[in-house]
Amino acid sequence: MDALLKHTKDLLINTNHKSIWLGVSGGVDSMVLLHLCKTLYDIGDIKHFNVVYINHQLHPDAAVWGEFVKRTTYHYNFAYHAISVDCRKDIGVEESARDARYNAIFSLMQTEDILLTAHHHDDQKETILFRLLRGSSPKGLLGMHRIKTIMGYTICRPLLNCKKSLIIAYANKHNIEYINDSTNASMAFTRNRIRKALQLINVQEGINTSRMHLVRQLNIIDELLLPMMQSACISPHILCLDQLSEHSIDIQNEIFYRFLFKNLGDVSHTQAFSLFEMLRSAKKDKYPIGRINGKSVMRYRNIITVLELPVVYQTITSDLITIDLALSGYIINTNGIKITVEPLIEKGKYKKLLQQKGIPSWLRGYIPMVNGKIIFDYENIKWVPPKTWLHWISA
Repeated sequence: MDALLKHTKDLLINTNHKSIWLGVSGGVDSMVLLHLCKTLYDIGDIKHFNVVYINHQLHPDAAVWGEFVKRTTYHYNFAYHAISVDCRKDIGVEESARDARYNAIFSLMQTEDILLTAHHHDDQKETILFRLLRGSSPKGLLGMHRIKTIMGYTICRPLLNCKKSLIIAYANKHNIEYINDSTNASMAFTRNRIRKALQLINVQEGINTSRMHLVRQLNIIDELLLPMMQSACISPHILCLDQLSEHSIDIQNEIFYRFLFKNLGDVSHTQAFSLFEMLRSAKKDKYPIGRINGKSVMRYRNIITVLELPVVYQTITSDLITIDLALSGYIINTNGIKITVEPLIEKGKYKKLLQQKGIPSWLRGYIPMVNGKIIFDYENIKWVPPKTWLHWISA
């Protein structure tokens, strides 16, 4: 069996998934991976396959490339999807294009699906050096992973351990058509300059050895930090600053990073350290909030928590025994009489009571009012909040 086909098959048959999505740009790497997947599909090794083309609107021929990918996809009898995205101007072009691309593809996928990309070993070398020049952390210097979870979605890179030369040879052997993007030779982009430099020097063995050392040392750090993190975490989404402060600031930063990574997925060390400094240095009577990956990271007194704040429910009038407040929990009406439930509006009026209950300021707007009175004034009506709130809600 061809080496590229074996790499692709071994990864896919050992990955649990519902459907497979492949991002295809029209270049040689993704067109070869598309051909490999077509081969595996024809022999029954994979099912439910989709192709997606992202038009970043950065190249005048992008629409033409999309039509080329579309023709090839239809020739293979696969489902084809095309999305145009706008790239932000306030960050680097490559970073903006990557973020826009992933967000667009994830909008089509279910969390049980997997996304394939055609990154190969030469890309891995470029990525490691690119991150080194950018000032990446040791974890970032590991480069890409064959299987990675981003924003809850699984990304697989079957060709990551394969050299570019093997991909070119496969394309020539099977007469695979592909697009040559002239911008890949432009020295205006840092990655292209790195690629040119790598062609002049042999760094493969050194990079592989350094990566091996980093993996081993990071595993040791993880093992040493694990008991410290467990003692500092009241629950998976709540971190105790008092416990954390028993350690040096460097250890605190690393534990906080791992806490964020566990709750939010892919987060940069720089982003984590900046957020931690803001939360850690705030006074206890302040309630600072940061937003990462669609969730809120908040401090309340001596704890830091990660929550996905719910949408405030609308006023509900019902005589049902149980009234569902959507993401805000539910109310049990033991009397079985008609009641009106609405979110708390006059927060200041109940400030001292809510402080005594240990309810943070950023949750107080979600406290239910029943027939014009706060829920805590009732004995025969019970409010069951979401589980993630139970550290604060005592009634």
